[in-house]
Amino acid sequence: MKTFLLSILIFLLIIEVSTLVEGKYLSPLEQFKLGIKIDKIVCKENLVITIKSSNGHPACVRQETLEKLIQRGWATALDLVTQQTDNNIPADKPSMVEPQSIKETADLNNEFAFEIFSNLTEEKEENTFFSSYSISSAFSILYEGARGTTQDEIQSVFHFIKDDQTRRNYTYTILSELNKPDQNYTLSSANALWVQDKFPILKEFTDVAETYYLAKAENLDFVTHSEDSRQTINKWVEEKTNDKIKDLLPEGSIDSLTRAVITNAVYFKGNWTIQFDEKLTQDEDFKISEQDIVKVPMMNVHEYFNYGSSDDLQILQMPYLGDNLSMLVLLPKNNDLQSLEEKLSVTNLNEWKSKLTRKEVQVYLPKFTFNTKYRLNDNLIAMGIPSAFDPNKADLSGITGKSDLYITSVFHQAFVAVDEQGTEAAASIGIVSGVTSVRPPPEIFRADHPFIFLIQDDNTGMILFMGKVVDPTKAS
Repeated sequence: MKTFLLSILIFLLIIEVSTLVEGKYLSPLEQFKLGIKIDKIVCKENLVITIKSSNGHPACVRQETLEKLIQRGWATALDLVTQQTDNNIPADKPSMVEPQSIKETADLNNEFAFEIFSNLTEEKEENTFFSSYSISSAFSILYEGARGTTQDEIQSVFHFIKDDQTRRNYTYTILSELNKPDQNYTLSSANALWVQDKFPILKEFTDVAETYYLAKAENLDFVTHSEDSRQTINKWVEEKTNDKIKDLLPEGSIDSLTRAVITNAVYFKGNWTIQFDEKLTQDEDFKISEQDIVKVPMMNVHEYFNYGSSDDLQILQMPYLGDNLSMLVLLPKNNDLQSLEEKLSVTNLNEWKSKLTRKEVQVYLPKFTFNTKYRLNDNLIAMGIPSAFDPNKADLSGITGKSDLYITSVFHQAFVAVDEQGTEAAASIGIVSGVTSVRPPPEIFRADHPFIFLIQDDNTGMILFMGKVVDPTKAS
């Protein structure tokens, strides 16, 4: 049996036209007259801001010119870097962090995973699939440019570590570990930053994005070639997802006001360590509810797995080849999925996982394929990030030095397919027992009713993908 998991997240950040006229860069004095604070004025590359002693107006000059002006008393320096030390830390070489020390980061990411799962599935009985890691990864780049209330809201919802250097090192470590080549499976995560050509982005922001998030800024012409830019980004998405996701950005999502797009793509393709035999798959009942029953191709295998149970839950861990990734299947007893959803938390998940022991299990799991697409604006606003979507309140000044950017759209699309390869029957069980022992009956794990599944990194416990199977016969 092979599992394909893909997840894409796209941000569209649109700048207001009040400080940009037909794509033309405004001079420091023009920006000042528009009401932009002096410490928010953006200079062209290789120039620094200064204040004229004669009239207090701002000007952009070369560093060597500034030094001469100061010596003669004709100007005063404004140290933007000093004023923004809390957020614009120079991009030093990232340091790797030992895996065990990033478990806290994994728990924080998992907390967000459960919270957005709850928001996405609230009062909805439908198939769900998304990548909390992908969403968090793209927002972490955006967080580097957020300030004030917008920064506080993003931090609160995503549970980001506040210390910049610690957060960046953890992010770099996780990204590097996920992208390590492995002959047993394919797993990669890629970031990209797409910026309007000649649009002034702070060097501190692009340096951090490239150094810690491996997101190199690419220039596009959104103003005069919106459609070409959209197709370029969609092509990048297709390449990073092995052509599984096409035309993610719909027509009209990019226009002449677009100034920046942040993208993240996660791709996973792996085989089970213990595979299913296609010849044993047969149509069986899947009980969506007491009144709604559908026929589904039900796979089955009899082997040893990590298994645990409680009064209202069964949990099964199914490893992928390489032993670095696994699927956790949370199967509620008595077909009570709602009660299980209400109990989802980092604390409960860790407790459930602590009960896993190696046992002989007869597993029944349905084949399913989901292709989901979300526009997450309303979800993220409801979760506590309203200001980032409000052009009058958003503060992403860490990107440009001005509070003129806001989020217009957040798209997230994910694809998962679980099916067989037509392999031979799984290897024999290989039980060793004494002559007088009695072999206990195997545990029965029959996923013939709605359940929740997680794809996790076993080294850290971080949830990469999460989903809910309500009807395996539907693609979304």
